[in-house]
Amino acid sequence: MYKTIVLICFLFFTVLSGYTQSQLSQITTKINSNRGNETITVIDNEENIHVFFFTSKHLIQHKYDKSFKFIHSKEHPSHFMEYSNYEGYYVDANNDINIYFSDSWKKRFVLFSITTKGEFLTKPFSFDIKSEKRIENVNAPNAFHVFTYAKKGSIIKRYTLTKDKITPTEFDLNATRFYSNQTKETTLAKLFKRQAFEIIIDDVPASIEIAAKKIKLFQRNDKLLIGLNHRKNATRLIELSLNDAVFKVDHFFIPTKTFEEDPTFKSNSFVYETHLFQMISSKNQLLLTMHDLQTKEKIKEYSISRDDSEITFSNSPIYQDGNSFTPDATRNLDLTKQYLRKITRSDVGLTVYKKEDVLQLTMGGIKEVNTGGGAMMMPMGGGVPIGSTGAVTVSFTPMMGAYNSYSHSKSVYFRSLLDPKTFNHLPGPTYNNVFDEISDYSADLETSTFGKHIRLENIFRFQNHFVYGYYHKKNKIYYLVKFEK
Repeated sequence: MYKTIVLICFLFFTVLSGYTQSQLSQITTKINSNRGNETITVIDNEENIHVFFFTSKHLIQHKYDKSFKFIHSKEHPSHFMEYSNYEGYYVDANNDINIYFSDSWKKRFVLFSITTKGEFLTKPFSFDIKSEKRIENVNAPNAFHVFTYAKKGSIIKRYTLTKDKITPTEFDLNATRFYSNQTKETTLAKLFKRQAFEIIIDDVPASIEIAAKKIKLFQRNDKLLIGLNHRKNATRLIELSLNDAVFKVDHFFIPTKTFEEDPTFKSNSFVYETHLFQMISSKNQLLLTMHDLQTKEKIKEYSISRDDSEITFSNSPIYQDGNSFTPDATRNLDLTKQYLRKITRSDVGLTVYKKEDVLQLTMGGIKEVNTGGGAMMMPMGGGVPIGSTGAVTVSFTPMMGAYNSYSHSKSVYFRSLLDPKTFNHLPGPTYNNVFDEISDYSADLETSTFGKHIRLENIFRFQNHFVYGYYHKKNKIYYLVKFEK
């Protein structure tokens, strides 16, 4: 066991574009790791924070109380040579932490349990799903879930894991019609094939890169929502319970009558809290609508025409980020028709994020940028290999997946501020979301000599703020920095 020296210090606060940043903790510790992102954070039922680091030989645990006072560090033996894919975790009613890994074929799992008494238990078990493909994993209170779909037809399964017990639940959607475009009927198996899924969580910023996908997953309390946007004139929402076998399928139409003369029009949608936001655009116009998910009532709509001298509900310039030569370059577009033309040639999408009781919408389109290094295929359906390839950072959680998605694309967009109750347009400047702030902070570290040694970056949410963690390999210090609204 290595010695850990605790150096807790609270530094002065710095205001950064609406977020207050402060250092919570710095721990002198030795972690033997040279490979990308290999850390997750678990908040237990007593609001203790557990930061886990994965090395080739050990599972290292740092424990803090809810005020971020360091409690202890422990090393646990691992089976990472055999079980190299992180799957997920849950905290049970006894406050035991249960973490799952799988082998390279994802047919064998191992359970690591850390009890409230500090005991560390391991138990390998079989989890071989046949004639099915993985969708995504869901970490939930008192259980861990694995969602799959049948290779044929329209059947989704939820496997609920409590310790090493597996309980399957089937959602049979074969009676529901699904479409791959306006008129062609298909199955969920064909729609889901070769798709890389990512979960979107309320109040965790989502990028246009994620929002522009035709299939999106939304985790909302005790439900998983699957949004399908293959038909230009409608959004299909599948609601799956995390607790029982109840499911619901809804259909929300998008008014396309004025768009039908232009076959290039595109549409997409985004779920935030209890509302569905839908956008439809062509080179001549754009329409934004908001519907109540329960009543299906349309609450508000906004429109744009190519001849408009300005976008009346915009609070920002029209931005164009990235190009084939300089992915980080940004410039502003002057004309509404430029915006409409460019997003119509792209994959369109919108995101919604709330800060200080103001909704900020980002609406636009994205194109992949070839930076010369080749594209990286992210793992499909959960199970992330430990380590990374080259300079690519592996994402273990939806939080890190969302953060790392802000890259490698050319996007055109503007931002709008709305009242979260009435959806009326609000005046005022737009704001950076917390990932923007963390990205700026991380970039400042990277440009300094200090940044050359940064490893094990991690982001997690605790109470009403976000925490960014990183390890300085040379100085052997692990830092936690708070970003608070």
